[in-house]
Amino acid sequence: MANSRPRQTGDAKEALIFATERLIAERGPNDVTIKDIIEAAGARNSSAVQYHFQSRKNLILETFRNRMDTIDELRLTLLDESNLDDARDLARALILPLASQLVPRKEGNFYLRFAERSMREPGAIDRDKLRDLRQGWQQTVEGIRALVKERTPPSLIDFRIQLVETIVISGGALIETLLQAGQIPRASQDANLIALVDVCEAAIRSVPSAESLSAIELHESKVA
Repeated sequence: MANSRPRQTGDAKEALIFATERLIAERGPNDVTIKDIIEAAGARNSSAVQYHFQSRKNLILETFRNRMDTIDELRLTLLDESNLDDARDLARALILPLASQLVPRKEGNFYLRFAERSMREPGAIDRDKLRDLRQGWQQTVEGIRALVKERTPPSLIDFRIQLVETIVISGGALIETLLQAGQIPRASQDANLIALVDVCEAAIRSVPSAESLSAIELHESKVA
């Protein structure tokens, strides 16, 4: 006999968050409507998102928060044990906490792809509010900034930081995708994360080439 028990408030909110995470991971935020989310969550009330979250942006923010609390706690613990002047320690602090999101879950693993696609699309998320959820991430990025600015022209620093962040987020999403598709075995998950650490460390340590510096000089001479 089917369970006719009404869905509790907590269950309904969780279902909306899980549906948001999965749909945005699969389609991207611009191709997911509130109606899509409500239907995927099995919500009976067409105003469920407005009732529980007030807006679509708040729902996306809460979907981040649902996983981010665990990730940030792990990252802050790693930072306490790390040398903030060491590129590899900083790369490890960014990447290793993502392993918590690769453990198989009954609702599926979609968070890293959700995060990658949400952060890629302009306007999908309130970045100031998201920053407040990611204290560990912000501390790590500031450590990276301190290292990068020692050997990078000021006009390139922000872009170099964004490249490092993209490597981490997109790399994590790729590992999640490959695991789900069975293209890499779960036994190799840690090895893939460490490979991502290697790439991230190299990006932090990299020195601008002569060609890069020449291009900057040429641009600056044109706008002077």
